[in-house]
Amino acid sequence: MYVIVVDTMCDGWQALERDEHGNLIFYATEEEANKEIMDNNAVRDEPDEEPEEFVVPYEDYIEGRKTIYKGKNDA
Repeated sequence: MYVIVVDTMCDGWQALERDEHGNLIFYATEEEANKEIMDNNAVRDEPDEEPEEFVVPYEDYIEGRKTIYKGKNDA
């Protein structure tokens, strides 16, 4: 199972697709989830822009996960 997420600077990973009860919407395959992203991107004002959303396996999804970049260590 896969989910579609966006990485925000303040809140980290956030799932975008939820049902009316706030539950995550799952996709059976990575291809199905990527197709959903591309379909949604096609109806935007800037269809040629790279989507901000990406697909992760549900078991790797952590709400609020943040990536911390460390500078090059010149020691």
